[in-house]
Amino acid sequence: SRRPAEDADAAPAGHGARGGGGRGRGAVGEAGVRKSRVQVGDTVVVGGRFGVVSMDLRPAHAFVLVQWLNAAEGEEDATVYVREIKEVITAEEAARREAAAAEEAERKAAEDARAAEEAARKAEEEAKAAAEAKAAEEARAAEEAEAAASAGRGRGKKGRRGGRGGGRGRQGMADHMGEDGNAQEQVGEAEDIGHESEAPRQRRGGRGRGRGAAHASADAEAGADVAAEGGDGDVDEDD
Repeated sequence: SRRPAEDADAAPAGHGARGGGGRGRGAVGEAGVRKSRVQVGDTVVVGGRFGVVSMDLRPAHAFVLVQWLNAAEGEEDATVYVREIKEVITAEEAARREAAAAEEAERKAAEDARAAEEAARKAEEEAKAAAEAKAAEEARAAEEAEAAASAGRGRGKKGRRGGRGGGRGRQGMADHMGEDGNAQEQVGEAEDIGHESEAPRQRRGGRGRGRGAAHASADAEAGADVAAEGGDGDVDEDD
């Protein structure tokens, strides 16, 4: 039901309005597409944009000037090759399509904005997660280093305590050995003292025995003298 406008380059603008034979503007078909040749004042579709034909340069040139409906400020009319015109539509259809295009652009812009927000949120979450993971890793490393340092200090203290204990043990052993030596010395001294005290006793005993023997000898001699004296008296009496 839509007729491309590429056949419109055969007739100059406004020629169909003056002549007959089906060269008029014709009726508007489905979706507001007018089935006629391009003329000045027609609303056309070119490359997805909507515009109005402001000048027809045919038959000298197969171009028309198009004033864009959504032209930016200061944008001039575009020279368009008539075969680039895809459709000739009514102004109402152009307005409807423009509204739909604007709505689609807004929807796409909103989707792009949401996608950008989602990407930013995701990037922020990833950055936060990475920072937390790094902080946790650093904390674990610090804890491990502190544990290793504490273990090293514990081993050092244990070694020092062992050294002090060994020293005390060696000192105690030395003291004990010294005490044993002193005890042995004391025992030796006691034995020496015993021997020394025993010798005088032995000497005293010897002297005692000697004195006893001397006394016994003396007593024996005294007894002999008495006996001798007694014998002499008996003789005297007999005489």
